[in-house]
Amino acid sequence: MIRAPGRALLALAAALAPVLAGCSRQSDGPVFNGFGISIFASSDLVPPGSLKSPGNAYITLENRQGGAGAYGFVTSPFDLWAPFRWEVKGGQIEPGSPGPGTGFFCTELDVRGSSPLEFYALCAQKNGGGYQCWLSRAGVGNTGITQVNATGMVEFAVEHTGTNLLFQVKKPSDPKWTTIATVPHTQGEALVPSIGFAQAPALAQADFDNPRVVFNGPLPGGSDAERVLARVVMDAGMPVSEAARDVDLGDLEEAADHLEDAAAALAAAATAVDAGKGDLIDPKAGAKAAKKVKAAVKGIGKVGKSFEKGKTYKSVALGILKVLRDVHDAMQLLDPHGLPGGG
Repeated sequence: MIRAPGRALLALAAALAPVLAGCSRQSDGPVFNGFGISIFASSDLVPPGSLKSPGNAYITLENRQGGAGAYGFVTSPFDLWAPFRWEVKGGQIEPGSPGPGTGFFCTELDVRGSSPLEFYALCAQKNGGGYQCWLSRAGVGNTGITQVNATGMVEFAVEHTGTNLLFQVKKPSDPKWTTIATVPHTQGEALVPSIGFAQAPALAQADFDNPRVVFNGPLPGGSDAERVLARVVMDAGMPVSEAARDVDLGDLEEAADHLEDAAAALAAAATAVDAGKGDLIDPKAGAKAAKKVKAAVKGIGKVGKSFEKGKTYKSVALGILKVLRDVHDAMQLLDPHGLPGGG
């Protein structure tokens, strides 16, 4: 279950397409990642000195229904094309929380539409020395087994260089990443990122923080109109996700820059989707997607005003959540993503 602790919970999960199984399920609490209308009267968004009641944003997958061995999974509408990089933190954020116990948590990349499923899961399991990390993939036993001396969180990264997939881990305070596995890979279809928690004991929980697409290569030539427009919307949402991360870290100047970037990018995306909806197999879905992006444009304007006034973290974060929901809904309308191994 995605759970709201005492501080505002903002997570990728409500913005992403939720696909939770076993004893895990999604709550209705506030969540976050994780992205031609004039937004601001001024061309420069002015960052406040601080926000009232600072907070943090993260996802919790929790086995609340008891019983051992629960499994929770949340997938995304993101298509990643080489060269790309995906990062996310996992583990235990609150020292007083139950933590993952003997369960293991992962970030997984699935080859879209593959059958049998082609997957690459970078996983970790808590032990006395921190976290044991490894790579799991179809038809191959666990490889790259590595110990990370971290008590709370461990950072995951998956990067595609164009010829290889690199799987990396590190302690959050470490400046450098450790590559635990390198897999030669020629990409023929999109890789779709997700997060999950498996073999969870009763009441155990795994936290995920700061999921982000650091960079993403271009769509291959000949991509259909649905994928082209979904990618336009995805790219427009990336500055929103970066702004959310900046606000978490208290870097309000960077947040201001990313919010301004988002305002311009979402306005351009709204125009593109509106103009291109007639080229889609389902123009009605395109029209609905255009409305969602226009709603995101209005939403980012409201976020900017709350941000400039230095309102509470919660008010800014919930505004970002609404924008991300609209962005992800638009992507799903344009180019629906299903369960791993599906379309």
